[in-house]
Order: sequence, then C-alpha cells, then structure tokens
Amino acid sequence: MLLHINSVIFIHEFLDNDSYLNRIINTIDMTAAPTCCLLLMELCSPGWLKWKTMILNFLPFILLGGTYIYSESDTIYQILIAFFVAYGIGVSVVTLYYISRYNKFLLEHYSYKENVNLHWLNFVLFTFFVLMIVYAVCASYDTALGDLCYVTGSIIAWALIGFFIEKQESVLFELKATKDEKEFERNKEQVNDDSDSTFFLNLDLLVKERFIAPRLYLKPQLKLGDMAEAVGTNRTYLSRYLNEVLHTNFYDYVNGLRIKEAVEMMSQSEYSIQTIASIVGFNSYSTFRRTFIATYGKSPQEYRNDRMITDYNCKDKMKL
Repeated sequence: MLLHINSVIFIHEFLDNDSYLNRIINTIDMTAAPTCCLLLMELCSPGWLKWKTMILNFLPFILLGGTYIYSESDTIYQILIAFFVAYGIGVSVVTLYYISRYNKFLLEHYSYKENVNLHWLNFVLFTFFVLMIVYAVCASYDTALGDLCYVTGSIIAWALIGFFIEKQESVLFELKATKDEKEFERNKEQVNDDSDSTFFLNLDLLVKERFIAPRLYLKPQLKLGDMAEAVGTNRTYLSRYLNEVLHTNFYDYVNGLRIKEAVEMMSQSEYSIQTIASIVGFNSYSTFRRTFIATYGKSPQEYRNDRMITDYNCKDKMKL
C-alpha cells in the first residue's frame, strides 16, 4: 500500500515524462510482487513464511533493480520486467495448488467453511494477475494513464484483501496440532493390519457411544480436534478412520449426521427450515440448503412438502 501511495505522490513526475525517474519508481513498485507472493502463500499455508523465504523472494528484485539504477541499462530493465511477469505467473500456479491443498485440509478438519475457506482468494489472485500484466505493459511503455489505472486497481485489491483477512479465522492451532500428532505417530512403531482392524473396530464403537449418541455433531463450528477429544483419540487416527473405514472426510461426515437430524425434525416439528438448519449446527442456511440438495436431490422445502403430501395420503388410506 505504501508503494502505491508513493506512486501517487510522484505522479507529477510521471507527467513530466522523466523516463529514468519513472523507471526507478517502477523498480521499487515491482517489489509488490514478492510482497503479494508472501502474503498469498502464508494465507494458503500458515507457518510457511520465514526470514530466509522472505530474503530469497525479494533478493532478485533488489539485485536487478539496483543494477538498473546504477547502470541505467535498458536491457537490465527489460530483464527485470520479464522476471516480474515470470515470477507472477509462477506464483499464481503455485498458489492455486496451495489453495486446493488448504481447502482439502479444511474438509478434513472443519465442519464449516464460513470465514475459514479461501474461495475469495481465487478472485484476488485473478485480479493481481491482470494487474501484473497491465503493470508490465505500463512499465515497458512509460504511460502515465496506465500507471494510474494500475495504482488504483492495486489499492482496491489490497483493500479487499484487508477486508477478507480481517474476517478470516486462524487455522494455525488445528494445523500445528495435526502436524505434531503426525510427527509423534511417525516416531512410534508401525502397527500391523490386524492391529489396525481391531483398533478401528474399537474406534467405531467409541464414535457411536461418545460422539453420535450424545449428538455432539450439533455443535456449530465443530473441528476434528473437538471430535477426537470427545472420542478419546487423536486427529491422525480419527482422520484415518474417516478416510479408510467410512470413506469420507470430517466435513461430509458431520454434515451428513446433521442433515439426518434435520430430516427427523422436519417431519416431527413445525419449526421453520431456517430454524432447523441453525439447531442442527449449520452456520448458514445456504450451506444447509446446498448440503441437503446434494444428499436428497431436492431442496429442504421441496422435501418437506413431499413428506407432508405422503403423510396426508397415508392418513387418508388409513381412514378408508
């Protein structure tokens, strides 16, 4: 943000068409690329950011920019622009992979997506990719209008990032606890298949007794760690149980139980569907409706209407 304010302050210099000064400011502005990269990667992979990583990302821009400022070589400046574009494309590809991996982690550890998923980051990533191309063109042709468009777009994009980050829930604790448990299990002796089968059979009974029976799945914002604590095991074993025995993930498993609970309430109570969605643990009606349609192939209201018609016909038959 400070870099863009810097560009706005010196905009009169752009209008004076001082090519060398314009390019110096451009070399400074290009360090926004590693700044954006570090932010995106830390969001997708919490704990990724280290001092060594920061230095390695900024160093090429500092070296190329410094070399141009010292030499005023047009060739060095064009190399810097080419590297800027290549770096941006590489970061975009890697970020898409890490977003996918992050979302998979959420499905395995969270029963909700609100304020923890990074779907909004796809739009931000696309915006920055477009801005990067615009800026590369502007930097090559030294156009004041293009620079203004880039600066304005960047300020808006950074404002959106700040807005979403403010709402974002940290996953660091769940992520660290999971890594610690996996490391602990790696250091233990490997168990054989028979031991695994016996363990998972016992775990299945514990899940039914300590998690399903007391209906703990109704708790909003439920995490895998909460379920593991209630059952008396760790996240690693519980995740393996869900994946290998039930062939599902934590998100689908918990919300599947919630949907079944909602169906029972829809037939046995007169609560509104929105109220039922809240009671069974969904943080938003849209998520409940989407999950319900995926399970039953129809909306909750359509399901309730069909159920009412079926019950009414059964009663008529009983009277006859």
